[in-house]
Amino acid sequence: MKNLLIKNARLLDPVTGNNRPGCIGIKNGRIAEIKDDLSSEGYDETVDAKGLVCTPALCDVHVHFRDPGQTYKEDILTGAAAAKRGGFATVITMANTVPTVSTPELIEYVLTEGKKTGIRVVPSATVTYDLKGKELTDFDALYAAGAKGFTDDGIPITDEKIVIAAMNKAKELGVPLSFHEELPSFIKNPGVNHGKVSEAMGLYGAESAAESKPESSGTSGTGTSEPASEPEQPEPIKTAKALDAPESVGSRMTRLKAKLAGSANPFGKALFNILAKDNLSEDDWQDVEDTLLLADVGAEASERLV
Repeated sequence: MKNLLIKNARLLDPVTGNNRPGCIGIKNGRIAEIKDDLSSEGYDETVDAKGLVCTPALCDVHVHFRDPGQTYKEDILTGAAAAKRGGFATVITMANTVPTVSTPELIEYVLTEGKKTGIRVVPSATVTYDLKGKELTDFDALYAAGAKGFTDDGIPITDEKIVIAAMNKAKELGVPLSFHEELPSFIKNPGVNHGKVSEAMGLYGAESAAESKPESSGTSGTGTSEPASEPEQPEPIKTAKALDAPESVGSRMTRLKAKLAGSANPFGKALFNILAKDNLSEDDWQDVEDTLLLADVGAEASERLV
């Protein structure tokens, strides 16, 4: 095994607060020294990493390896190989496989396969059996088998008693819960938030009330009564309202206009040109920002909105 010297990299370590240029010396497959400067003496190969960042291995807390049951898409071995290639040494697998990871036997399966990969594959288990939201899984048995967290992933749990019971049990065990809490009755078209943009696309979209506390009782635009507030630990937040950000609406509007005006993305440019002519109110611009929270207007993901 070659002794490798990495020079001039930006060393970034959030734990120690390190963020500076430096050198890393690797001998016999292990990091031997980290200094501002190192001599190449004693090293078989030197890599000039100027302009590159060197960090400890990363952790992805939400991966879908589709194993068991859908291994024609991915499996634990191939998914872990991709993670390793990208610098991720720890991944947390979601439990919405086929069958769902709702039993200790399937936790043990994921762990056994994970040991073959060379990285840490950490399984989560479902909150409810088969993601049906009706019956809590055996948290104690799943935790004892090796589950490090519990999630029904993209399926909202609408039974308040189940949610509270899951929270209490997770607190007792000291493990995290990951909820995707949206009220389905407020969602006609997932993937875009309700507002001026969704209307321009011919879609109703999803109301912000689906994931935020309703401001008042009554009836929403979908014709359903707004429910009482529920205890939630949301997973993916897609509206600024749900974040309850302290920034003023006027400030957000100014920032968003600048972002859209300078966008290199054709969708972003077109959106600015159309909306700027309409003298939209601050509330209308808030609708636009809610939609674009799904993805940065300069990223490929935003193009999938149209």
